[in-house]
Amino acid sequence: MSRAARLRWPATAMVATAVGGHVIAPVQVADQVVFIIQTSVDPGSIADGDTIDCLEQSAQNGEYGPDGRVLLLIDNGNYIWRPSRDTVLRAGQQLVLAASQKGLPHLLSITNPGPASK
Repeated sequence: MSRAARLRWPATAMVATAVGGHVIAPVQVADQVVFIIQTSVDPGSIADGDTIDCLEQSAQNGEYGPDGRVLLLIDNGNYIWRPSRDTVLRAGQQLVLAASQKGLPHLLSITNPGPASK
């Protein structure tokens, strides 16, 4: 892992934890770190009622492509590896995602918006 990557990943892992994600592993890919995380779809989140395709498209980086992918959907004890992009997400489902450092906070803000502001 490059020195720059080692310096970046702890802060991003803390962000993931703060917004409801659990970092399973950071993975060095070329010169960047990809995070494998597990998170839930919270009730009332943007992801609740939307599709996996919309979730992944929202994490698009125009220059480099996707900054996140759904690897696994856990729904009522059923494990669905690389679910169809037209799968509708529902509150309570668990997701295992691969996300870039840039895409991680964005994807988690869509699935775990945090407390409602008053």
